[in-house]
Amino acid sequence: MERSTIGWLAAGAVGLLAAAGIGFMLSGDAQQTTGQQTTGPQTTVPSAPPATSSTTPPPEDARRPEEAPTAIAEDAWTKSETGLRTSDLIVGDGEVATDGSPVIVEYTGWLEESGEMFDSSKRRARPLLFTMGHGNAPIPGWDEAVLGMRVGGKRAAVFPPELAFGQTGRPPRIPRNATVRFEFELVTVGSAREAPEAPPAFDASAMRAVGGVQVIDLEQGTGQALAQGDTISLDYSAFLKADGKRFDSSLTRSAPATFEWGKNEMLEGVEMGIAGMTVGGTRLIEIPPELGYGENGLRNYVPPQATLLFLVQLVEIKDE
Repeated sequence: MERSTIGWLAAGAVGLLAAAGIGFMLSGDAQQTTGQQTTGPQTTVPSAPPATSSTTPPPEDARRPEEAPTAIAEDAWTKSETGLRTSDLIVGDGEVATDGSPVIVEYTGWLEESGEMFDSSKRRARPLLFTMGHGNAPIPGWDEAVLGMRVGGKRAAVFPPELAFGQTGRPPRIPRNATVRFEFELVTVGSAREAPEAPPAFDASAMRAVGGVQVIDLEQGTGQALAQGDTISLDYSAFLKADGKRFDSSLTRSAPATFEWGKNEMLEGVEMGIAGMTVGGTRLIEIPPELGYGENGLRNYVPPQATLLFLVQLVEIKDE
């Protein structure tokens, strides 16, 4: 798995903790192509789906992307004040996607002018998870487009450039000032959990070195000890050390993040800092810039050369 600065869509999760992304337009692949970052924190923790979602994989043909967008009569579209056009293809009968909801969606995107497909979640292992209204949707208009959908529903949305990839586009597949179309299927609506607004108070003199980071155990776990190669569930909240501002948390989503330790699926400083933890333990990790987001930082979230504080809890070590 390649490492990227943000690693956003990782298996449909929304977090900044992951090290690598998947997908063309909305992930590390796009960054390697264009040198630009996505508009939101990516969402790229391989997070477990909310407890309300089914663990049964969909039929194989259910995840094949449509080659062309659905034909829709002109009078079936609704246009909002922002310029977004939407049309419900199927009205679901499940929970409603509201502001603040973690949602799991299938999506496929096309260029409106040519009808060329440029990305689809159905080309990857699982759908995409993001949290409504938290600024971590792949493009600005997604929050508005998915708002009000019901689980089981399918919606088409046409985005003007300012709600999509803007004046710069995402060359070579997304030209400048492109109008794009997405079709969404709402798979699950979860419930967010409460995340701390600031890091906890701690005695800096009691911190100890673990590799290149500093850690302090706030609560000792009583469960299984972490071993290289374990698949783990981890809850975390991430803060800037300089001002204590929180810039990401798995607790704003419906389930802990899931990783295989030692496979570069986490931010390097976090992967280093959880060494020696046991299930149930809570640890604060201070991460220097070179083991975090480095000299470039993370646009709109982490400034250049920022030292980070990660509050982590080892929730579970999964049995093989």
